[in-house]
Amino acid sequence: MVSPDRPISSDALQSDQLSPLDEGIAGQILDADGDPIEGTLISVRFVGSHGPPIPDLVILSTGNGEYQWRLRPGHYLVSASHVGYLPMQREVLVHNGQVTIVNFTLRR
Repeated sequence: MVSPDRPISSDALQSDQLSPLDEGIAGQILDADGDPIEGTLISVRFVGSHGPPIPDLVILSTGNGEYQWRLRPGHYLVSASHVGYLPMQREVLVHNGQVTIVNFTLRR
């Protein structure tokens, strides 16, 4: 069983097949031409003072540029970075029982 605030297992990412997600964030990382970027580092930080603790972890996007992370409801800062591209950040709200889509288009 995967607990909240933990990334999906690396086994799922290696196969480019992500498990169904019931709550958290998911998205795709693309370049300016619309091509997926594999191996993009995704990190998450809670915004505010009373949020759930998040371990200092990063996850990587799959070969299709996709990622997902189970998170408890709250306000988060999601960051995406990859060598050769400008990093990006987005503030997002995760609602109870919902998956929030957070896509990024990285530019060189």
